[in-house]
Amino acid sequence: MDQLNPDSVQAAAAEAATRQHTFSAKERADYVRAMVKRCEAYKADGLTVEAITERLPEFARDYPKLFEAVTGAEDYHKNSLQTMLAMLDRMANGDLSQHQASVIVGQRLVQTFVKPQLQQQQ
Repeated sequence: MDQLNPDSVQAAAAEAATRQHTFSAKERADYVRAMVKRCEAYKADGLTVEAITERLPEFARDYPKLFEAVTGAEDYHKNSLQTMLAMLDRMANGDLSQHQASVIVGQRLVQTFVKPQLQQQQ
């Protein structure tokens, strides 16, 4: 597993918090779910990453890391994606602010990826 740089993660979260979104949290969550489902179906049908990119160019451009994860040779961590989408749903319902959702996602990512990696290094 690649080393996670806490400064990079923090910088990305700070950038996301300041960025204006043209779509609501609900619309973003629905879009991502639909695109992930399509990517997985295309991949299961044997399409190459290049062919999937041609079919879903906006998703590949606007969500490059997610696109790479879903279309990559290795399995991606679906539970982490589900957590992030659940937080978007809660934001859409007014249950959480973007900051609160970011904190929850960050804490879960640390528990899932960072702490086990640190324990392996000890």
